Amino acid sequence: DRERRNLGAGSVGDVLWVRHATAVGERVLLWNVGQAAVDVDRLDLPFSLPAQVLLHSEGREHRRLERGEAVLLGAGS
Repeated sequence: DRERRNLGAGSVGDVLWVRHATAVGERVLLWNVGQAAVDVDRLDLPFSLPAQVLLHSEGREHRRLERGEAVLLGAGS
């Protein structure tokens, strides 16, 4: 059972985000619920995004989300 103090969630425009950060790593899930494509590196988030794409809902490795797509970014172990 993970502790909730390491979790954060919110939204920026039409993108929902969930962030889990610890001393050994970080994961950020982004989901575009809007109608337009989004470049995740241009989002005004309250934290920096991890560099690595761990999983994309459409199997891609880029950081652009079309309508309905999601991406899991990560750093550390």
